[in-house]
Amino acid sequence: MSDTVLIDMVSREPDIFYQAQPNLHSKSVEYASVADKIETLWARYIGTCEFTPQYKLDEMIDEINRLEKEKEYLFKRDQMAISTMRKEMVTA
Repeated sequence: MSDTVLIDMVSREPDIFYQAQPNLHSKSVEYASVADKIETLWARYIGTCEFTPQYKLDEMIDEINRLEKEKEYLFKRDQMAISTMRKEMVTA
């Protein structure tokens, strides 16, 4: 009886699992990474703002502002790359 069960388990088709790549909506991986860091810092800030000293909160805000500038730079870089690619397609 147990041999039959093993045969059935081995002879069936293998499970196929496919996980799609995350959709970044034409954003670069670096941009998505920085955006995730910003969201994490804001969540940490909101969760700890009641119990954390002000200087620590200021450090978190400074880091968030720095990451926002980096995110803006990456967005502009990506848009410029898309624009350049479109211009090359039109001229080709």
